[in-house]
Amino acid sequence: MSYHLSVNRVAAGNSKTSPISKSEWLSCVEDDDDFSCIIDEGDSVSALFQQGSRAEELSWCDGVIDVYQPSDVLLQKLARLATSLNATVVNHVNDAQQPRMSDMLSVVSELSL
Repeated sequence: MSYHLSVNRVAAGNSKTSPISKSEWLSCVEDDDDFSCIIDEGDSVSALFQQGSRAEELSWCDGVIDVYQPSDVLLQKLARLATSLNATVVNHVNDAQQPRMSDMLSVVSELSL
């Protein structure tokens, strides 16, 4: 199953945005030991989220942080990142076979206990 999540500051139905700045994203990943291999390409910044032998890529571009097929552990990290950035985790897939955002966040809550 493949799905795309992002962390951004765009509220549903709201055209006003407050992009996550590059410096905010760099601060998050540089100050967190779970992130490694930070690649700053000017217009985009990628970082690897390391948990055991698994590495997952998160990318920042144009004020939005994107991730594809995140693990449950990364979902938990995304929820914390969104909170610290005063942002929201958004599911970009509206397919009945894809996980619903409420289901994913309940997994995050359970992992936090």
